[in-house]
Amino acid sequence: MPHYRTRGTYPQVSRSGLDLRRVNAALRNTVLAEQRRYARVALEQEARSPDPIRLGYKGLFQTSTVPRLISANTVGVSALIPLDEIFPGGHEAGYWLSVTVLVPSGTRVRLPDLFTNPKVALRAIAAAAQRTLIRKNSCARASQARDPLLKRGLAPSVKNYRRFALTTRGLTIGFPIGQVASGVCNRFEATVPYSALRSGLSRLGEDLIAAIRESNQRG
Repeated sequence: MPHYRTRGTYPQVSRSGLDLRRVNAALRNTVLAEQRRYARVALEQEARSPDPIRLGYKGLFQTSTVPRLISANTVGVSALIPLDEIFPGGHEAGYWLSVTVLVPSGTRVRLPDLFTNPKVALRAIAAAAQRTLIRKNSCARASQARDPLLKRGLAPSVKNYRRFALTTRGLTIGFPIGQVASGVCNRFEATVPYSALRSGLSRLGEDLIAAIRESNQRG
């Protein structure tokens, strides 16, 4: 749309003898759907605040591909995609897109699908994510000390943890700007080791994680 720079990359996969068109379409459509959503929001913002555009400022829609936040094998493909969305004249940018799909169908996998008891699993994920953020990120630690209400962004709900990827390191959760810390801290990620979730995995979750481990050992 006018007054915006749109750029970046998103993952696409290939393997000899395997039809991955549905998988790649799902990855691509995740980005396109967010573009359409943000375009509507950007037009509403422009109507409310036209001055930055009259002054010549441009907005931004940008995605990035980070290999450590992607896994791909013959069972599933999972990706956590950094996303920057900035209104003209604005500054805050740090968001996430996420997609996990089955191979070769491209069927979407949601976080609750990975567990036999999603409520119990979410409590374990939330506790591990909180420990990781507080231990490893001083900005998040200081923000939550100043404003305890930010801890609501770590409450064990599907909404808070819906941005995820199954990576070689574990279940990696993406927290957008402002969810668990002040805006100056930008976005966060926290990785929960699979060992912390093993007892509660569904058959689908077990299959996806086993494929990641097998692929990692071969690589």
